[in-house]
Amino acid sequence: MAEMLVQSHEGFIELLPALPALWANGRVKGLVARGAFVINMSWNNGQLSTASIYSKAVFAKSGISAKN
Repeated sequence: MAEMLVQSHEGFIELLPALPALWANGRVKGLVARGAFVINMSWNNGQLSTASIYSKAVFAKSGISAKN
């Protein structure tokens, strides 16, 4: 199911690449894409409305912790 919401390949992250019509409105938190990128996003009427992306790798190397 996560692949319908986020796809990451060839150095790119694509949000909502295959969103089913029945999921016209929604949100997710904590999806992890290749490269240890964490994605939180919401959508309305099948269109992305908010998104935040951060790197878990940067936080791990720096010793910083993050809350969702």
